[in-house]
Amino acid sequence: LFCGTAGEYAVASGLLFWGYNVAVMSVDKGVDLVCVKENKYFHVQVKTTTVSDNADTYSFKINKAIFQTNNNSDTFYVFVMR
Repeated sequence: LFCGTAGEYAVASGLLFWGYNVAVMSVDKGVDLVCVKENKYFHVQVKTTTVSDNADTYSFKINKAIFQTNNNSDTFYVFVMR
């Protein structure tokens, strides 16, 4: 939970520096952040992962049903690798 939340706040911080107004969703149902800039709204789903010491790859899990529910031109995925 800490890693995922840290990734969400890192992405939110970057968006704030770029002039977006960002709201962090209290409950994750496929949208972590709601953002607005110049009266245009969009959603962001953040996926965060770390690599273990004995591996050289990153992997992410995306729930198919949630992806299909939120799959539109206003939803973006951001992949954070640490």
